[in-house]
Amino acid sequence: MFVLPDTFKESNEDYIVVNAMKRFIKCRPDIKCKLGDSRQVLLNAIVKYANSTKNAEEDTLQWVDSVVKEGIKDLYIRELSDESIDYVQNVDDIYQKLEPILRKNKVNHLCNNAYTNSMQLVRFQIDESDFLIYTFYLCQCVFVYDGKSDAKVRWYPITVDIYPESGLIVGRGKPKQNMFEYNREGIDLKNLIKVTPEYRIQQGMQYVLDLLNINCKSSAEVNWKFKNCLYKLLDTYTDTPVEITELIENNKDKIANVINIICDEICVGSNKSDIQSDIFNLVEKYFSINYEDKTIFTRGREAYPLRISATDEEESKVDQKSAQEHPLQSKAIFFDNKKMMQKSQICDGIVFKFKRRNKTYFDEEFKVKIGIKNNHCHIKFFEYTEEVDIQNVLQLFINS
Repeated sequence: MFVLPDTFKESNEDYIVVNAMKRFIKCRPDIKCKLGDSRQVLLNAIVKYANSTKNAEEDTLQWVDSVVKEGIKDLYIRELSDESIDYVQNVDDIYQKLEPILRKNKVNHLCNNAYTNSMQLVRFQIDESDFLIYTFYLCQCVFVYDGKSDAKVRWYPITVDIYPESGLIVGRGKPKQNMFEYNREGIDLKNLIKVTPEYRIQQGMQYVLDLLNINCKSSAEVNWKFKNCLYKLLDTYTDTPVEITELIENNKDKIANVINIICDEICVGSNKSDIQSDIFNLVEKYFSINYEDKTIFTRGREAYPLRISATDEEESKVDQKSAQEHPLQSKAIFFDNKKMMQKSQICDGIVFKFKRRNKTYFDEEFKVKIGIKNNHCHIKFFEYTEEVDIQNVLQLFINS
């Protein structure tokens, strides 16, 4: 019999949102309800469908696994060591390592198990549709207590993906406050031990690394590389619009004349290439911030930045953001620090607006924060995001 756990049933947990249920129901004529019905009615209809046949139950279990994986999530990316990358290329070796554990656990879905405080491997999946991904579904119990209502026992599912071709491991979990260590002996409010989602997700990643006897590269090996990848991603989505390029081209003789005056008459002996770069940056800046149609900085683009933070080799810092979520490229502050980032070729963090692939049930754009810290990249999704969009952001970062 299919029973939806309280963790996934409660609306405040945001694991299964109404739009995700509508998407599931719309593709299954056997589910008898209206898409406009309340959340509880939609849930009841899905549970009734799951209990109608064995095939429907398996279909629903698969859907719960997939929908719990997407949504509002924090992702942590680390790079595998060279030896570990070689090992994970062999699918047969991975299967042989995991098969006894999965057989012992006798589960293959998040919904059909009783969890404890110990991390447990629930399911292993290989996806080769677009690129090779190994997905490990993990889960454990936690206490949830906000200091007001009763403390509750809830599940905390984590997924860990390995991308063998890219040599990356990605841990994923839901941001959550008021989460504490679970103790099967009961809830002792005086001795609750608080845990953070980051700790749990990193713990899940380490669980998989230990399971396969593999490891990751150190901060010294990946920190600059990840920051450089983020800079390249920024550079991709802040190229100068055609409209601004044309304005600069139409005024190139005047600009060249200004450069010559500064170099030959005012700052004699200075580095001409630096002056030239500064003048072109200045001209582009004022053409951009004064251009009336700001959509030229977002039109036809998959993403655009709202906020940037970076540090150069002299430890000079920049933390810049645009007001009212307008594209940062249309703001003066972007150009004030553009040269610093161009010189260092690194970026510490960016808040992007990305365009959705599927706009049927969601807003056209969603906000994502990408930051680099020590040995990992942290990607934060602030609103419900479908798997296709999560993978798109991941692949754009990986390919950069």
